[in-house]
Amino acid sequence: MTGVFSGGAIARSLGLIPLFNLLSSVVISAIFLSKCRFERCRGNFTSLGLNAIPRWGRHHGAQFGSTERQRFAMDPPSHFWLGDAPCRSGKSGAQSGCPNPSYYEVSMVNTVRHRVFVTGGTGYLGRPLVGQLLARGHEVRALVRPGSEARLPPGCTAVLGNALDGTTYADKIQPADTFVQLVGVAHPSPAKAKQFRQIDFTSACGAIAAAAKAGIQHFVYLSVAHPAPMMKSYIEVRTECEAVLRDSGMNATVLRPWYVLGPGHRWPYAIMPFYWLLGALPSTRAGAKRLGLVTLAQMTIALANAVEKPANGTRVIEVPEIRQAGAV
Repeated sequence: MTGVFSGGAIARSLGLIPLFNLLSSVVISAIFLSKCRFERCRGNFTSLGLNAIPRWGRHHGAQFGSTERQRFAMDPPSHFWLGDAPCRSGKSGAQSGCPNPSYYEVSMVNTVRHRVFVTGGTGYLGRPLVGQLLARGHEVRALVRPGSEARLPPGCTAVLGNALDGTTYADKIQPADTFVQLVGVAHPSPAKAKQFRQIDFTSACGAIAAAAKAGIQHFVYLSVAHPAPMMKSYIEVRTECEAVLRDSGMNATVLRPWYVLGPGHRWPYAIMPFYWLLGALPSTRAGAKRLGLVTLAQMTIALANAVEKPANGTRVIEVPEIRQAGAV
């Protein structure tokens, strides 16, 4: 999944190696994570641009605010996340502690219904995004390999095809008006330069060509924050894909996260104090903002909002805007 790097990669990108030699990540983790685990954190980190996601309210009739919507974005409508254990929506909120599914689904329906075609719909970002779009009332179809249909959230229509060969699904994109491209190498690192060309570049170029042929009105592309002092081969491929997208003439939204925090991707919480420090220094402030951390909930909401607000021409959404989208 794009925007999710190895520990060494993100540390070097921010110039944190000397600081790591001074303060071990173990000590920082003990101090910081003892007060806040990702799933159960009740506070917030607004000074760092990261909104913690608290537990659900005590009753299902609670007002549907930003924190509830962020929590909802972490999983599709049929699967609500509650602490360390999944909480299925088959029971009522009073019985299981889950919110009332119908209340939240109705609350999130958008007035303009889009027909969305998604690649990478079963991945780290794809599955929660598909759930979010369905909950907002949009029609969603997702490209999957044969045998992976069951991994899609209920309500999403599976389209069989090969993400690396746009000709296998080009004639199946219509009647979509919006195309979301999420395919990419999982856990990018400098050692995967060849895979970036084989997977990220090939899939994006194929998707752009297929979408343009199908008459897509709005193309949403997940890129990566740049410039950055490392991950150059990854950034090179993503910026080339952005150029291909611009040359296609389609209206497009390009989102540029750096590291997306979420289940299985929580270790950067240990270095958040360093982000705060770098953000406070004039010489490193711009880089800390551009290469900042965003949560899976923030990223999901930003993508869904991009779908609902089509661009005219090419629009670029950077880390600060991604954070802001998840805060409202």
